[in-house]
Amino acid sequence: MELDSEFAYGVLVVIIIVKIARILLLGIRMMELNLIQKLSKDYISGITLTGGDPLNENNLESVLNLVNEIRLSYPEKTIWLYTGYTWEQIMYPVVTDDFNPERDKLVKMRQDIVRQCDVLVDGRYEEDKRDVTYHWAGSTNQRVIDIRRTLEQGSVVLWENQ
Repeated sequence: MELDSEFAYGVLVVIIIVKIARILLLGIRMMELNLIQKLSKDYISGITLTGGDPLNENNLESVLNLVNEIRLSYPEKTIWLYTGYTWEQIMYPVVTDDFNPERDKLVKMRQDIVRQCDVLVDGRYEEDKRDVTYHWAGSTNQRVIDIRRTLEQGSVVLWENQ
């Protein structure tokens, strides 16, 4: 039986793509391990996750794995998260009653990431509200939220430098 050359070429392309994807994933994993190792230094108090948006659906799995690993390895390190989403959009999203397991999975992953962090700077940067004196945020519509205290109290508590 003779293989169609176009079919064989297509199979070869798929194999090459899979191998490239594996190499990229290995590279990403090596970068994550390098980052985790760098956090072991005493003079590094934590990590900040920022744009592109760490809570974009394309980033969720990697970011969740990373914050989980940081929490396990270095529970004393702080994790700051900057996102264009607001606290309310993350923790209390408007969800219709339709059955949508993929959407529900993304919502849960965002919430799990935030729960692993210490400080959330929420909301999109707005140029017309830019304020260089507004600590830890770029525009005054953004909030700097103490996640632990907010979860404990059930309402947004702004972070204060401790």
